[in-house]
Amino acid sequence: MKRPISVVTSIARLKPGDRVFAAGGSGAPTVWIDEFLGDPARNAGIDLTTTAVAGLNPLNLDTLHPTARVSGLFMQPSLAVAQADGRFRHLPMTYGSFGRYLAGQPPFDLCVIQLSRPNGEGLCSMGPMVECLPSVIARARRIVGILNMRTPFIAGSASLPLDRLDDVIETDCPLPTYQSGKNGDIARTIADHLQGFIGDDAVLQTGLGDVPSALLASLADRKGLRFHSGMISDGIMTLHQSGALAAGQPQTSCALVGSAPFYDWAKEQDFIHVRGCDYTHDFKVLSSIDGLVAINSALEVDLFGQCNLEFAKGRAISAPGGAPDFAHAAKRSLGGLSIVALPALAGAVSRVRSRLGRDSGTTIARTDVDIIVTDQGAADLRTLSVFERAERLIDLAAPEMRAGLREDWREIAAQL
Repeated sequence: MKRPISVVTSIARLKPGDRVFAAGGSGAPTVWIDEFLGDPARNAGIDLTTTAVAGLNPLNLDTLHPTARVSGLFMQPSLAVAQADGRFRHLPMTYGSFGRYLAGQPPFDLCVIQLSRPNGEGLCSMGPMVECLPSVIARARRIVGILNMRTPFIAGSASLPLDRLDDVIETDCPLPTYQSGKNGDIARTIADHLQGFIGDDAVLQTGLGDVPSALLASLADRKGLRFHSGMISDGIMTLHQSGALAAGQPQTSCALVGSAPFYDWAKEQDFIHVRGCDYTHDFKVLSSIDGLVAINSALEVDLFGQCNLEFAKGRAISAPGGAPDFAHAAKRSLGGLSIVALPALAGAVSRVRSRLGRDSGTTIARTDVDIIVTDQGAADLRTLSVFERAERLIDLAAPEMRAGLREDWREIAAQL
């Protein structure tokens, strides 16, 4: 095994003008990124691209040198100032399009990747996060491997030979984890409306959050379920225990994000496959899957069925992620469904709006949505006219919001 170096030594080898890639999510090389961002003398002149995820991988750019720049796939509210002054570049792309973007860029001078310790064959597993790494690694000029004692060796995940690494850094630090809420009444009610659309043998895509957690808990009586998703979390353990998963079939994602016990469980399961997003989010792959059911959340939906997943009160707080990729493909899958679920209210504000306006944006087009679900019910939009859609979506709003929405719709409809 190569002689390990320190994080400080690795960063000291960077030169102004170097381009660096570091993944986010559960595979984020946290020890390296924190050290890199923590001292402007170390990051001066460096261009870092990362897929750090809001709520999972906080980025502190307060000590980023004025000549340094960070580009990211996910916006975070704390990065608003850095974005305004040009130190942070938010790339408004889906995971599928991000892979194509990377392929068209010059090779990175350095790829920093977190891996498991090598097995007996000298292979280091990427563990719970593969994402865009294979395509970046294939063209990177140098690779630094962060060998983390806590990164599980997952047999079905992508791996890298130890001798492919130019430098090795050893560490023992917790992986980023995600714990959903306690599946409150609203989440369970939404899940009750959702589960009626999911039969045996469905292929599921879900994200993180209370609603997906409550939904998966409600599917324990199903049979033959498979996952082909951008993310898989703790809920799959319950489905496995209940016998709901398709026997002998791969459960596929580009990332595992969940609790520490979930990561430990995943390394023991040979049916867990973690692959690059060039496969998991590829339109041809997704649209060829029969019975693909994409279940995504949203911040708002309007009376046309357009969905906003990124903006709250005019501020960018998230990103498209893989939701548009899966929604678009599920709409075209034989027997597939594109579902968007959200609570009817955010505090005292309706999340069913008359029209997405200046303080929001459209992340999922109305042409890529089949079903909208709130705690007030479900609306199957597939055969409805524009006017019929509006009527059904108003019924999904909180009761006290419906009169105002009907009045707004009369004004909108008069212009159609």
